Amino acid sequence: MIRLLSMNHVDKRIRISLFLVLVLLVASESVEVEAANARVLQRKATKPKPSLAQPDYTVYHTKKAFKDAVQRLVDSCTALTMDMVSYAADDDPSYVANMSVVTFNNADRSASKSHGDDDDGRLHILLDFGEHGRELISSEVGLSFLTSLCDGAYRQSLISKYTLDDTIQDVLNAMVIHVIPMENEHGRDKVEEGNLCERKNGRGVDPNRNWPVDWGKKEPDYDPSEEYPGLRPFSEPEAVAVREIVATYNPDVFINIHSGMEALFVPYDHRKDIPYSESVNATLDRLKDLNTKFCNGSCSVGSGGANVGYLAHGTATDYIHQEMHVPITMTWEIYGDFSAAYEDCFRSFNPVDKAHVGTFVDRWVASVLYFLQTLPDHPSTRERFLQTSHQATSHEGPIIFDRKTIEGRSIIGGGGGGGGLGSAGMLCVFLFFFLLVYLCWNRARRRIPPIMRGLRRQSDTPNKGANPFYAV
Repeated sequence: MIRLLSMNHVDKRIRISLFLVLVLLVASESVEVEAANARVLQRKATKPKPSLAQPDYTVYHTKKAFKDAVQRLVDSCTALTMDMVSYAADDDPSYVANMSVVTFNNADRSASKSHGDDDDGRLHILLDFGEHGRELISSEVGLSFLTSLCDGAYRQSLISKYTLDDTIQDVLNAMVIHVIPMENEHGRDKVEEGNLCERKNGRGVDPNRNWPVDWGKKEPDYDPSEEYPGLRPFSEPEAVAVREIVATYNPDVFINIHSGMEALFVPYDHRKDIPYSESVNATLDRLKDLNTKFCNGSCSVGSGGANVGYLAHGTATDYIHQEMHVPITMTWEIYGDFSAAYEDCFRSFNPVDKAHVGTFVDRWVASVLYFLQTLPDHPSTRERFLQTSHQATSHEGPIIFDRKTIEGRSIIGGGGGGGGLGSAGMLCVFLFFFLLVYLCWNRARRRIPPIMRGLRRQSDTPNKGANPFYAV
């Protein structure tokens, strides 16, 4: 039709008629598109929107109620003390991160409630809760864990329900446990103001992307609304505060408690591989056992980089493991609802109803206690327990481990019995057996007739032409 309109020999009236037909066709097409768009908008308007879950503050604590509950617990428990840590942002002194650190030290309950450096060489454990604002369940587990350290009835109920070892009080007395109940208080403020998807701090920076290891690297799916790493490593006072807490207490164990899925991670987060060592292997064995006992095998176990679905750069766990050399470093993800709508953030990261919250809180408090019970057998902490067991003590409460308790029984899996050689002893036995076999073989080899030895060498020679790996 366009070609006809451009031809000079076509009558002018015909060209006008064709032009009008073309205008009508375009107009009708436009009307049809607008009608289709209107129908889509109407469907969207009438389609029921998913009901977004809201935090029930009769089940969860508000930030103020949470801090008051921690303070009451410290005031009522002679084994707890609390320190306040505050850091201001270098580029904005008005932005200050305030962080409480609650310490459990039950070595001498008759002493005054001031703790110092005199801890009898006991193990130090550091647990970090509430690094992301929207993960309310993390801090709730932290509060209940502190309660379990002081409330014998609650602790006994967990021992009975989850068949924990009765020696758990002895284990706890052999440790100094530090707890950050809520790392990201400014992020929590944003959540309570209604931004239920907020994970970052009060300045819009993700505290768990603000650490130096592989800082600032952005994956193809990088989303600044979720994981903005800041202008530079340690630009945020929350990350600085945690770094200084780790440096001060020099823990043997660091656990960072999150939600978003159910998983038990060792480093790395920024790579898919695991920095295998005797210590990391032993930690993985315990996490696999914990997965069986508390997750019914449904928790992911391994490195965060290989299992979480994306690589995370600049995380606390990777830095604390790699640069601060904490021997047992983990990230635990304790809840996630993948059936929730993308925009339903509270439901995605937190159980909603009271019964569900109580079940998850108890299960993960028991999981932490269970993991702590395995430390007397862990290669990175075994010797510290042995040293602690020889400390003369007049402390109230249960006696701390003696050598027979530690060396004579494996705590993992509730196992019992047997003297146990340990990994070093088993290695010695294996090497001795291998040496014995080699000596016997070498002695027998000398008695083989020379022609048989020659035939054996020919038959054992690989086909170099058939296998390129043998080419050199």
